[in-house]
Amino acid sequence: MVTVEVLKGRRGFEGYRAYGHADYADEGMDIVCAGVSALTQSTAMGLAEILEISVDCSIEDGFLSLRLPAGLKQEQRRDAQLLMETMMLGLRRMEEQYSEYVRVVERTVE
Repeated sequence: MVTVEVLKGRRGFEGYRAYGHADYADEGMDIVCAGVSALTQSTAMGLAEILEISVDCSIEDGFLSLRLPAGLKQEQRRDAQLLMETMMLGLRRMEEQYSEYVRVVERTVE
């Protein structure tokens, strides 16, 4: 199962972690893993390259971790929240359709 932990604080989304493998199909054919990867990695790229936010991001096989930096300007934080809310919409839909393979969990952080 692939798990996505979304980290939320007082100001909204603070980051996320995705780990594991869906095991829906063989490697290279697993549409569930591919979907989660596309959503989480596109969000990371959007934050870094479009919004130009210096995120703390680590990507390895079966693992992605991202944290927003402290001290974002109000406009940057608003735009980052929109991107992450869009990612969550896609992840929740995937979780509904493939509940045996995807789990989305919200964690409260300080």
